[in-house]
Amino acid sequence: AISRRLARSLDGELTLKRQREGQACFVLTLPAAG
Repeated sequence: AISRRLARSLDGELTLKRQREGQACFVLTLPAAG
């Protein structure tokens, strides 16, 4: 149960990191596209 909880929290952190990176890339590419 502990390992499952740990894996879930790690996965959540990874998805948050991916979302933040995606938002950063989106914001950076907006001026170039516009």
